Amino acid sequence: LEVAFWAAQAAEGIIFVASGTPVEKKELEPRWRVAAALGGLFHDIGKPVSDLSITDEDGRYQWNPFLETLSQWTTNNSIERYFIRWRDGRCKRHEQFSILVLNRVMTPELLAWLTQPGPEILQAMLEAIGNTDPEHVLSKLVIEADQTSVQRDLKAQRISVDDNALGVPVERYLL
Repeated sequence: LEVAFWAAQAAEGIIFVASGTPVEKKELEPRWRVAAALGGLFHDIGKPVSDLSITDEDGRYQWNPFLETLSQWTTNNSIERYFIRWRDGRCKRHEQFSILVLNRVMTPELLAWLTQPGPEILQAMLEAIGNTDPEHVLSKLVIEADQTSVQRDLKAQRISVDDNALGVPVERYLL
C-alpha cells in the first residue's frame, strides 16, 4: 500500500499529457494518476505466485496458485496450518508473474476505463509493473516509490542497508 501511496503522490507532480485540448487533458490525467497508484499497488503482486512455496505441515501438499485460491486449497485438503518459504533464485522473477496475476484482481470495468482513450496508459502501467521499460515516467515513479518504501521500512527498523546487505539480523527478532 505504501508504494501505491508514494507513486500516487509523485504522480500529482507530473504532467502526463503535454499536448492535447484541455478536455483531453482533463479526461486523461486522472487515468494516468490511477495507473501510477495501481502500478505501485501491484508491482509485487507476482511474488506469492513465483517466489513462495506454501505447503501443509508434512510437506505432502503444495499449493498451486493457478489451480485454486489459498483458501480453497486449505479447505479442499483439510489443512489447518500451512508453511511458507521463499524459493531460491527469486530475484526479479515476480515481475513477469505480476502481469499474469493482474487479471485476477483488476475488474473489466477498470481495464475499460484505463483503455478508453487507447492502450497507452494500460501499456505504461503494465510496463511499470513488469519492469520492462524502466525509462518510462510511470515506471520511474513506481521504482522510486518502491525504493522510498524500502528505505523508510529499513530506517524504521534501524537497519542500515550497507550493514546488512545480505539480510536482516535474526537476533533482532529472537533476543
